[in-house]
Amino acid sequence: MKNFLKALRKIFTPSLPTLPKSYEKRLINLVCELNKQSKCGSALNYILRVLDYDPQNHEAISFAGLITYGCLQHNSQCNEPITQAQISDQRLDSIFNECYICHSQWIPIGCGLDC
Repeated sequence: MKNFLKALRKIFTPSLPTLPKSYEKRLINLVCELNKQSKCGSALNYILRVLDYDPQNHEAISFAGLITYGCLQHNSQCNEPITQAQISDQRLDSIFNECYICHSQWIPIGCGLDC
């Protein structure tokens, strides 16, 4: 949980002036609560909102990798699983690897662990 919170806090950088501190704190708390409740889909939606502001935000991409990887491993146990539309979202393209022969896709095991 410590790394989860650390990665989540890194998403909200001072370079995003549209996210005031009070909003940032509420958003962090909300994503943490959604994750605790196994509502992966909603948690990922909030991460995608950050990527709307800053599509190249390394921390947000790493955190999206952590949530997506974890939820896909246990998707049947999630109260709110990640949808195919979310997985197909172009903002998440950089967290996936793809085989150039068979076009299978996967999230590298270390994705997001460098936070």
